[in-house]
Amino acid sequence: MNMKGFAAALLLAGLPSLLSAQSLSVGRAAQLVAERHPTVAAARASVARARAGVHEAEAARLPTVGIDASLTQFQKPMVVAPIHSLRPGNLPEFDNTLIQGILGAGYTVYDGGLRGARIDRAQALAGAAQAGEAGARVNLLAEGVRAYLRVRTAREVLAAQERRVQALTSERDRATRVFDAGRAPRLVLMRAEAALSSAQAEATGSRLEVQLAERELARLTGLEVEGIHADSLRGLHPNLALKLPTQDAALAQARENNPELLRLRRQVAAAEQGRGEARSLWRPRLNMGGRFVEYAAGSGSNQGEWQGSVQVTYPIFTGGTRSAALERANAEIAAAQADLAAGELRVADAIDRALSAFEAARARTQALRDAVTQATEVTRIERLALDAGSGVQTDYIIAEADLFRVRAALTEASYTEVLARVELARVLGELSPEWIQQNLESGS
Repeated sequence: MNMKGFAAALLLAGLPSLLSAQSLSVGRAAQLVAERHPTVAAARASVARARAGVHEAEAARLPTVGIDASLTQFQKPMVVAPIHSLRPGNLPEFDNTLIQGILGAGYTVYDGGLRGARIDRAQALAGAAQAGEAGARVNLLAEGVRAYLRVRTAREVLAAQERRVQALTSERDRATRVFDAGRAPRLVLMRAEAALSSAQAEATGSRLEVQLAERELARLTGLEVEGIHADSLRGLHPNLALKLPTQDAALAQARENNPELLRLRRQVAAAEQGRGEARSLWRPRLNMGGRFVEYAAGSGSNQGEWQGSVQVTYPIFTGGTRSAALERANAEIAAAQADLAAGELRVADAIDRALSAFEAARARTQALRDAVTQATEVTRIERLALDAGSGVQTDYIIAEADLFRVRAALTEASYTEVLARVELARVLGELSPEWIQQNLESGS
């Protein structure tokens, strides 16, 4: 093999490892979820269906052209051509076979606004479907961030557990040495072993949580769980200077940009156009038509003629159909407006919860950072005192357990703060891959 071939083979052999070495970022994970989840495919299909409905409604404004052909066989000879006059010597033609071809065209000149209302309704439904698709993507972006943070949280808690296990293993070894030397009772060794066993059991539970979180992230992103397990996951860099809007400003922004509220408003617009359809039933119809008819007999003779028509239609009595249609349209409008009002309440509640969760998590994070610093120092001092023979083992074990709990709480509070901000961005309608990259990956 020449040098170029050897280099190419080496590159291909190392390509999988190079690809797996690329760390998954939170933005990429969220984007994969938003691209691959079946919910997006369903929303995309709904948009396509709604757009097709618009095209179908618009087609009603165009004239119709059609061809009709028929062959009729009679038992006895029948008139096979139109009779336009009755004169001596101008007898109609009779035959057992009639072949008839028709080329016809029709156009509705006036329909009381029915077609326009249907087009407007279809366009409103298409807008609602598009807003639904946007909402599905935003929700999945938030779901991807949540699954990503779940993995990182579980891993960091496990790392804290493993550090605690290492510290308690060192204490168990120290207790073993002093017990073997006869300088401490067996209770000291038993206490160290019990604390170590408890920490190991908790670490086992943390490992299981890591596995569950990794499998969930793999399912949502469509990646292999082995790759997720081997991936260190790129660290977060949240924008700590990001300012929160006031409750009123957030609510105003959500009313303008929240995809769910946009969908519900367009549903209201569609329902209102449905009332226009119902009202059109009370107006007359004006249709124009024309056709060319070709008659042919089985004997081979044929005759053709054109026809034209203008038709005005107005139903006087429909058995209450028109009144019922109007009542149904009004009920649909009332239901759509109620759904919109309920959606606005849900959005307002979601904003309140997100703002409160963010402020609480931020305050808790700041307090826990100080607590970690203090607990770390307390644990260090207790360890030094224990090594010097002046400390109490129970105090050290308690300090080590407190340090782990504070570290785990800090991890959870930090990611709860991020999730609360992501949830607020989702409700406000500003969550996007660009927002995630700017505020979670390259923040300052």
